[in-house]
Amino acid sequence: RSAKIMSAMDLDEGVDKDLHSRTIAALGEDVVRAIQASNVLVSGMNGLGCECAKNVLLGGVKSLTIHDTKLCSLADLSAHFFLTEQDVGKNRAEACMAKLQELNNSVVVRTMTSGLKVEDCKGFSVVVVVDMGLDEAVAVNQFCRAQSPPIKFIRVDVRGAAGSIFADFGPGFVVTDTNGENPHSGIVKHITNSNPAVVTVPDDEQVEFGVGEWVTFKGVEGMVEIT
Repeated sequence: RSAKIMSAMDLDEGVDKDLHSRTIAALGEDVVRAIQASNVLVSGMNGLGCECAKNVLLGGVKSLTIHDTKLCSLADLSAHFFLTEQDVGKNRAEACMAKLQELNNSVVVRTMTSGLKVEDCKGFSVVVVVDMGLDEAVAVNQFCRAQSPPIKFIRVDVRGAAGSIFADFGPGFVVTDTNGENPHSGIVKHITNSNPAVVTVPDDEQVEFGVGEWVTFKGVEGMVEIT
């Protein structure tokens, strides 16, 4: 069984800047446009999987498919905000689908309850697997990585207070932000013309740059080598 609610927004018309103003300010219009064009699969609708699906929905993707073959148990109720005692014995994806859809009616939401085959991942932009065995996850990851363009793959799991996450966005994806922190800035007092050049900062300037980091100079006058 599946349910489908068509998007109320035509992506060809562009991004609704009023509706997504905060997201655009934080991520940029190009990123928002990419999000709205994404088709996402979340496999494994336990508490963690439902949390992932909720965040994807609120992010405003084009479509979300939630997949699960397991039935809801009493144990699921301890960490799942969309399942109740009345859902025990029902497929977890089908049981929480309607409540997930209420979060964002502009996203197409579907369910899938058969066993997940690697071929089922074709056509998705992102595949998120939750609580999946390592061998199966590796097979799904290899399939996603082999596609052109690669399907972004994320594997997440949680055991009590401990959790793990693995992300593979394809061989062409490069991360240059090593720690997620804002770039450091500082004041330059003098730069020599020697090779290598020596950069001097004021005595009271705290230097927070690490070895191997790239540095951009701005506002330097009279030194064409770096301007």
